[in-house]
Amino acid sequence: MVRAIWLLAVVLVGCAAGSAWAKPQTAPLVAKLDGPASVRPGQTITVKLIISRTVVDKLPIAVQWQIPEGAKVVGRAPPGRIVDGRSNQLRQAIRLRFAAVPDRDLLATVEVKGEAYGVSAKAAYRFGRPAPTLPDATHGAPDIKVNGKTLGTGVPLK
Repeated sequence: MVRAIWLLAVVLVGCAAGSAWAKPQTAPLVAKLDGPASVRPGQTITVKLIISRTVVDKLPIAVQWQIPEGAKVVGRAPPGRIVDGRSNQLRQAIRLRFAAVPDRDLLATVEVKGEAYGVSAKAAYRFGRPAPTLPDATHGAPDIKVNGKTLGTGVPLK
């Protein structure tokens, strides 16, 4: 009976320790901009900055906004510094007005710096434009053949 209880205790401790190691890794600081899926010229929109962090401390969080040409901040600009030692998720909002839909992104850069610690994160809002994609370098390229063997599709060089 004692052996069974001891074995059960070892298994439970092992499972608890194993679950701590099984947690997925996350970035210490993540920034995301959330706004309307589509916009129209002359519209006023609100874009929300969501900051998620794994380390909650009282280090100041610096927030820098890059407003695209043609867009203007409506009302008060959000503060450039946040100090919050309690929350792992923080939010800011910015209201923008524009005559024509901007062709550049609204960018937010978030940074936390300590004596021996520093992290940063960037986020972009595209005003309804689709996210950029990388070109397929192998599309339409011929296969490479050497000594009668096919080595695969070549990558054209410009």
